[in-house]
Amino acid sequence: AAARPLLRLRTVAAHVPEPPGRTVTIGSVRHSARPPTVPALVPRGYSEACGHSHDSLEIWQWLLRKDALGQDVFLIGPPGPRRRHLALAWCELLGREVEYLALSRDTTESDLKQRREIR
Repeated sequence: AAARPLLRLRTVAAHVPEPPGRTVTIGSVRHSARPPTVPALVPRGYSEACGHSHDSLEIWQWLLRKDALGQDVFLIGPPGPRRRHLALAWCELLGREVEYLALSRDTTESDLKQRREIR
């Protein structure tokens, strides 16, 4: 018997938003993804860069469970770009928009609140 793929994702065409009801399945976890409101803000090219390693698939499966429950997540790990690449690949898989906000030690709470009110 052929091995069942851990990650299944139906892709119609690159850079084209998919119709409502798109389903992402990772292992035994399945979740429906809604289409993005602003497709231009969905990252591209990160899911392939993560290489579908076993570690990445385990993290994505955990993220899929948390997303299905509507829970927030916080990725912790050693210094480097891995957490960011996993998060951007995750957003690409589910068609989620991304907005990057750089923080520094000079960023204050009022800076964050003001930025949110600008939207």
